[in-house]
Amino acid sequence: MDNRRYRQNRAGLITLLVVSAVVVAVVVPVSVYFGAIQTSRSTEPSEPRPRTSRTSTGTATSAVQTLDVGSSTQVVRTTLTTVTRGSSTTTETSTSSSVGSTVPEQDLEEIQRVLLRRHNELRGLHGSPNLTWNDELTRFAANYAANNFSCDNVQLIHSGGPYGENLAAGYQGGESPVNAWYDEISLYNYNDPGFAEATGHFTQLIWNTTLELGCAIVNCNNAWSQYTICEYYPMGNIVGSTRERTQELFRQHVPPLLDS
Repeated sequence: MDNRRYRQNRAGLITLLVVSAVVVAVVVPVSVYFGAIQTSRSTEPSEPRPRTSRTSTGTATSAVQTLDVGSSTQVVRTTLTTVTRGSSTTTETSTSSSVGSTVPEQDLEEIQRVLLRRHNELRGLHGSPNLTWNDELTRFAANYAANNFSCDNVQLIHSGGPYGENLAAGYQGGESPVNAWYDEISLYNYNDPGFAEATGHFTQLIWNTTLELGCAIVNCNNAWSQYTICEYYPMGNIVGSTRERTQELFRQHVPPLLDS
C-alpha cells in the first residue's frame, strides 16, 4: 500500500483510504463491520464506453477473512417505482441467488427514496440538477447484483455496463453509502481537477450532466450488512484524450460548493 489517510466521516466512521494502482476505500466503524466503496470512469469518444476501475481484491479479501461470515439462502427482490418520460410505472422482479437476503418491499422502496433524495440534496449544494429515478437503471443494477455479487466473498467489481456506477458494501440504509461517496470531496482538488480513484464516487455523484439514477441493494446476513449499487445516466467521470482536456471536462462538470 502506497499511502494511507484516515478521516472521520459524518456517520462517525474511521476511513482508511488506500492509494495505489488499484484502490478500495475500506471503512471501519469501530467494532462493527468493514465497508468498501468503488466507482467507475469513462473515456470521451463520441459514444463513450465505460472504463471501469479494478477492485483491490487483496484488500477486500483480507477484510472478509477477518470476519465470521456465514452463508445463507437468499433472494433479491426489486420493486421499481419511477417516472420515466412522463409516465409512472411499477415493476417487480424476483431473482433467486446466493447473494443476499430478501429485502422487504416497503423497506426497499424507502431506501430507494432516500438514495434519490440524498443524491439530490448533495447535488443541490453544488448547483447540479436533480436526478430522476429510472426503472431501467434500477433493473440493470438489480440484475447485476443478483448474478455477480456474493455476501460470502465481497468484492466490488464493476459491471462494465453503459452507465456511470458507484458501489458500496458495509453501509446500511440509503443515506450512509451516499454520504461515504460524497465525503471524498475533502480529497478533491478543484485547483487540479480530474479523475482519481480516491474521489471518483464524489465526482460521479455531482456530475452536472448526469440526469437519471437507479440503485439496487442486497442485504447481507453477515458483517458486511448491505451492498449498494447505483447506476447513473448519462455517465460522468469522463476522461479526455489529454490531461488538459480531462481537466477541462472536470472543471466544467464537477462544480464547487455554491457558497465557496
